[in-house]
Amino acid sequence: MMMMTLTHAERMCGNITGRLALFETRQDGTGSRTLLVCKNTVVKTGADIVASAVVGGGKRVNGLYLHFTNNAGTVPPQTVPITRTSAFYHSLPAGEGIVRVPALAAAAFAASEDGYEGNEVSLVGITGSEVIGATLTDSVSRFIGAALVYLDPTSYLNDKLFSGAYFLVGGVAVPALKQPNAQFGVRWIITTIVPT
Repeated sequence: MMMMTLTHAERMCGNITGRLALFETRQDGTGSRTLLVCKNTVVKTGADIVASAVVGGGKRVNGLYLHFTNNAGTVPPQTVPITRTSAFYHSLPAGEGIVRVPALAAAAFAASEDGYEGNEVSLVGITGSEVIGATLTDSVSRFIGAALVYLDPTSYLNDKLFSGAYFLVGGVAVPALKQPNAQFGVRWIITTIVPT
């Protein structure tokens, strides 16, 4: 029998969970609608961001990446490995790109009533104009995933990934088509789990 040991970062990532809701908002003022809710994977560099926050460092989650594809065909279901870094999103295959989205406001904190079990931090972002990779095109581009990141003010190349997700429902990829006169947003909630 092979024993597996977890690094401190892997244990920390296992005690922080997250979920996100993808929503579409219409620019004509007719409202917004939630398209899907899914879970995320907190990656090892997410532990770096937590450590930086604990010691009063400058890195904190302050934005999102929204991953899209312009390639036709079925989008296969994918998962985010714990070893993924922001560099993955900076060198996507042809026809894919990201929208780099600053948070609308500072992350909000909500304490639970259950002895710190289930404290939540939430962050919201809506698609903007900073696109890296393929051109974001109405009625062509399909959003397939998202990432929660520290956005470096000097260059996207210095961004740090906290967590990532693909838009899956029941293990099936659910891409969201970019409609004319509409923007996509994400409300991301991170929950702490205290081991017992």
